[in-house]
Amino acid sequence: MLEQGLKNIANSAPSRWFGKDFIVHHGAVVARLVDILAHQNTNGYAACCQALAVADVRNKLGNINTPLLSIGGEFDLITPISDAQFIADNIPNAAIATIAASHISNLERPDGFNAIIERFLCTNYY
Repeated sequence: MLEQGLKNIANSAPSRWFGKDFIVHHGAVVARLVDILAHQNTNGYAACCQALAVADVRNKLGNINTPLLSIGGEFDLITPISDAQFIADNIPNAAIATIAASHISNLERPDGFNAIIERFLCTNYY
């Protein structure tokens, strides 16, 4: 990757980010995100991947004491609902919500995503 850049990774990402229907009907959005990723600094991207690979803060989740909403996409292959459930189960005052979307659920299902956020904020902060 460091020698070849991020073009191949970027071109293969949409199927992990979104469902097929979104890719077909929102091609311009998908193309823009692919372009953004393809032009990122490869060293920075590699460092982020390394950080995600080695970071394990599961044993610290119980230290979070503010209301938290863990959102899981039903079709998310990158971070499955089981990950969102683990977070919700291990943080006091945490809740889980699921959405019929893949990884970038706020773009794929903006109305549903915003409704989930609004309910959480109204329940916990207003």
